[in-house]
Amino acid sequence: MKQTLLLMMLALGMCNINVSAQTKKPVRKPTTQTKQKANPIPKDSREYQVGDDGFEWYKVCKNGKYGAEDRNGNILVPTEYNKIEYQDFLGKGFYAKNGEYYSFYDPNGRCVIPFSRQYTSIVKCTKDNDPDIEEFMRQPFGTWYNCKKEGGFTVLCDINGREVCKIVAQSIGQLDIPHYIQGRFYWEVGVWDNNTNKFRHGILDGNGNVIIEPMLGLDFFPDNKGNFNDANGNAIANITSITTTKNPLDNNPYENTTLYSNYPSSSTSQSSKTNSSSSNSETGTTQTVVVEHHRDQIPVQEWQQCPACYGSGQCSNVKCGGSGWYYIGDRASTCSMCHGSGKCSTCAGKGGHYITVYR
Repeated sequence: MKQTLLLMMLALGMCNINVSAQTKKPVRKPTTQTKQKANPIPKDSREYQVGDDGFEWYKVCKNGKYGAEDRNGNILVPTEYNKIEYQDFLGKGFYAKNGEYYSFYDPNGRCVIPFSRQYTSIVKCTKDNDPDIEEFMRQPFGTWYNCKKEGGFTVLCDINGREVCKIVAQSIGQLDIPHYIQGRFYWEVGVWDNNTNKFRHGILDGNGNVIIEPMLGLDFFPDNKGNFNDANGNAIANITSITTTKNPLDNNPYENTTLYSNYPSSSTSQSSKTNSSSSNSETGTTQTVVVEHHRDQIPVQEWQQCPACYGSGQCSNVKCGGSGWYYIGDRASTCSMCHGSGKCSTCAGKGGHYITVYR
């Protein structure tokens, strides 16, 4: 179950040098100018990039700031950020960061979530071809954004970046995921337990009120009677105790990825084009040939970190935690994602893979 993927993505967290004095060192008079080592300003550049999904773009650096352009040099993200990256996991788009705050741009360059909101984390969630993600995203949310804000706020935004729900959850959990089941809207929260190396889960209603304190083994999906059960199958609370019945993402659509450009297709143009206008040389007329020159790009191997396990190689199922099994009630069950191996099913435990990019 891809709950874990969101858990890992939402739980963001991202020498002193002693110099001995030397004897007989000449004393120097203090100078008016003090030279301090600063981080070097990156050079202006334009680097070709391609995502796992085939999306092509250029990472541009100007005056020490980063942005993005498409293949034709059109600006997708303005060059005003300290960091930028394209991701296609759980949702396509650009994450751009300045200091501690993020903004988000879709692949066509539309700013969905502006930097001015000062979100410390943004996670885009939508449908994907992965069957496990499909299972998780079966809830009626469409394409949405889970955002964090200083002060412990979690903010839910719709497909257009509009804020539709805000709660304070940091005091009870390090991460939180919305659910709308059996006509009730609630939040699943999780706190990492260092003693067991597993998450303790709890339930908040749609306003952030505590329904179930975080505990080990809680099934955060209600059974057919509406009960939230512990690891032994005992009912802890019933879903009817949740009074928030409105889905804040009701009628929120899924994004139409076919509207995005810069993806490979069978109708892509050739790498070079030759336009010519000619006539019979016997007539004495001239022949003009116009050739568009281009630089052939060379293949380069680039390491791509696994988006599921973030390079750890361990199974990303929160119930498994890399052990290969977990409890359902009082019965031990083999993890359905890693089939008991404890390895990440996305990267086969390798933590990532090399891809070929052309630069």
